[in-house]
Parts: sequence; C-alpha cells; structure tokens
Amino acid sequence: MTSERFASVHQLVNYIYDLNFKGSGSSALALARLLLPSPVGSTVVTTCYNFSMVVNPLEDNFVERSIYYTGTYEKGTLFVMQHLLKPDDKVVDAGAHIGLMSLFAARIVGKQGAVFAFEPVPSTHQLLLQNIALNGFSQIYPYKEALGETQHHGRMANNQINNRGTYGLIPESKQKSGLEVLVKPLVTYTEIGEIQLLKADVEGHELQVLKGARSKLSTLNPPALILECGHLSTSDQHDLFDFIKGVNEYRIFKLKGTKRKISPLLEVQSSSDLPEEDNIFCLTTKHLSGLPNTVLA
Repeated sequence: MTSERFASVHQLVNYIYDLNFKGSGSSALALARLLLPSPVGSTVVTTCYNFSMVVNPLEDNFVERSIYYTGTYEKGTLFVMQHLLKPDDKVVDAGAHIGLMSLFAARIVGKQGAVFAFEPVPSTHQLLLQNIALNGFSQIYPYKEALGETQHHGRMANNQINNRGTYGLIPESKQKSGLEVLVKPLVTYTEIGEIQLLKADVEGHELQVLKGARSKLSTLNPPALILECGHLSTSDQHDLFDFIKGVNEYRIFKLKGTKRKISPLLEVQSSSDLPEEDNIFCLTTKHLSGLPNTVLA
C-alpha cells in the first residue's frame, strides 16, 4: 500500500476520532483496521507530522500499533509540545522509545537545534537509530544510557507483554535478573548545555531523572517539563509534586482530554489531582506567556 493511501486513511481516522462523540475512538480504530492491511512485521509508515517511522505493530500493541493505524500517538502531548518549542531550541527526551517525540521535536527545532534522545533498551535503541537515519535528522543525538539521580549500573525489565515502551528500572532489592544498563544524571553530560524542554517517560522513575537534572531546573531560565505520571504510589505522587514545586516556580498542568486528545490544559492544584497513567506539564510564567489561548483552559 502506498504512503498516500496510508496518509488518506490516517486523515480520515483522525477526523472521526476528533469528533469526540461517545465511541469515536473505537469507531475510528475499527475503520482503520478495515481500510489498512493487517500488519505483517516491520513497516515504514509516514506519520501525520511529515516524517516516516519504522514500526512493528506485531511486537508493540501500543505506540507502534497506534502509529501504524492512525499516524500518531499521544496527539494531545504533541500538540502542547508544538507550542512550547521553537527553532534552535534544545530538548532532552528521556525514554525516547523508537523516536516519535524526538523526531517531532527535531522537525520544530531544525538543524541549528538539538534533541538529546536517551533510550537504553538495545532493541528499542536500534529502532530509534533507524528512524533517525530514515529521516536524516542530524540534530538528534542518541544515547544508550538511562537517566537517573546518581551514576550506577542498574537493571531493567519489561512490565508488559507486547509493549516495547514499558521497560523500567528494577529496585535494587529485586535486581537478580533483567537487562543491565548504565544510569547517569543529566548534569554529567557536559555537552548538553541549557535546554528548553525536558520530556521524561521512564516508567515511574521521573523523579530520579529530575533530581539528576536539578541544576538545570533551578536556573533563571528552566526548561518546560513533560512527564509521564503513572506507576506511582500516593507517597511517590507527593514527592514528585513537592520536588517540582520546590525546584523552581513551576505550575503543573494536565490535559483536559488526556494525552490522546487535543484539549486545553488544566492546572493541578495538589498531588491528589495528579492524573493516573497520563502526562503532566510543568511550566513557568515565561512558558505560559508564549502559549496561545487554545492551549490553556
């Protein structure tokens, strides 16, 4: 099937999904499955954002299957990211997966900008490299390490079958098996100077990433933060909320319609308001002043 046919189907599917009636999501996906061939393995798909990606929906029922059938994933998050970034910006993508958000950011920041993409899982890292090369994005710099609070060797395990994106660090008390990785604080990478955006999707270890980037977050011009907020106990939610509020003058937001939908941001007033299995956006007054009214509720 041609890339033009995929693009046409993706456009139709997203139109139906965005109508936002009850069952619009399931209806859109059913239509995509009807109009597109069943996946047979690794496939190059043109996304809704004018870059291509190698995906394998048979090995990943979430990100890669979504990209195959809809041309996107977490479109609400990408919508906010689009308005936070500008040409020449510098971005850190912790938990880059196969590169969707790194590629999206790279298109915006351009050749004079930079995206530092951290993905420690070897098989996923190889797909990330393929997708960078496929699009010729020399402004993306891939790293094999995981980001954390301190430098050490840790172990990772996949928490879900057929989901390439659920590898997470294992607590030291349970590290008898798993994939060994090197964990380093962001501040140890001297080649990464001031950044404008830090995105972290690291299966519950977002706070450790932030602690390892503390000096970058406490400056007069801190980066905007996009963090997955999931796999957290009530205590962990409190710790994450308190750290963000304490490290700088951040205000915390979540999407009204979840990360899957383009919708306005709603402010989170306390740790009990943090979403489950969704993203949060930590922004200063400077970040907020640059956002259009369509992004803010």
